[in-house]
Amino acid sequence: METTIPTFGVRELIGIIITLTAVIAFLLSVIKLTLTKRQSAVNAGYNPENGGFHINTQNLSIVTLCVSAILLAVMGTAAFAEKQEQWVYLGKGYDNNKWNFRSLEGDQKFAANQTVKATKKVKIRNAAFGNFTKTWLSMLSPPEPKVTGQLAAGDCAKVHGFSSVGLNKVWMRITPVKCPRNQ
Repeated sequence: METTIPTFGVRELIGIIITLTAVIAFLLSVIKLTLTKRQSAVNAGYNPENGGFHINTQNLSIVTLCVSAILLAVMGTAAFAEKQEQWVYLGKGYDNNKWNFRSLEGDQKFAANQTVKATKKVKIRNAAFGNFTKTWLSMLSPPEPKVTGQLAAGDCAKVHGFSSVGLNKVWMRITPVKCPRNQ
């Protein structure tokens, strides 16, 4: 987990490319196998001489289908894991004029272990949104996280970390706290 506000960079771009590649490979393999009339031989087994498994196939679509299905299953399992944390949406990382929080000093500079103040009513969720939540690709992301509470405008929270999803939509993991008396 990040301790400073993340920016959209190479890591996020690589994640999006891997996910889209797995989905496209899976769908193309399914289409090819559905439309192909010829059945090709698949030979798989354990080789006791070198102690390894082997798969021989004349149809690359079967291998592509299996690998992409395993990759999607692993991503899906991680995506649907239930989290019991408290997350709030900070805002878009590239347009910080519309963030939902300010520091106690009134600026937009945040870091882990800092106390921040909500500028409007904000929902507390048990997890941050996924990369594709509320998009037309939402089937690739976990369901919308459950709302577990809310912060009213002026309420304070302690920041534990940040997460960037999609095209740099920044979420903060927080714990609600009482605002200091002088704020």
